[in-house]
Amino acid sequence: MFKNENGAILMTNISQHVPTKQTCLKMKELGYPQGNPFLKWAQHSYDFKLYEKDDFNAIEECPQCAAPLATEILEELPETIKHIINELPGEVYGQFRLRTMKSSPEGYWVSYEHSGRICKNICNKNLAEALAQLWIYLKENKLIGSANEKD
Repeated sequence: MFKNENGAILMTNISQHVPTKQTCLKMKELGYPQGNPFLKWAQHSYDFKLYEKDDFNAIEECPQCAAPLATEILEELPETIKHIINELPGEVYGQFRLRTMKSSPEGYWVSYEHSGRICKNICNKNLAEALAQLWIYLKENKLIGSANEKD
């Protein structure tokens, strides 16, 4: 990793593999697990910076949150969710399946789909950011419970 004199990871390619600090802070607020991440956003002095696991001792007393990689977020997303299919009369639920797709130049599409219907569709050049936004959507809409409770 490339680090500056304070030990913070320089904003090179690694920041393209985790959600933004604002997204990570929102995930923490909604109950995303903070347990044992590989990377963390931490406020050292006046700004948040990205730190790797080897440097966590240096930021122990600083405000911080997990900066999960896309694979870590995927582990917290359920494979399927039950959701109302609005086009049908009454409350008909369908099993919506998680789908990820790469589409240049837009980036990555992540969604929950059922028979051509989409529950939620998010596109971002950063896969981790797209998955994090999907996790936030599911939490805010009560489509998933606690972070460890997957369907």
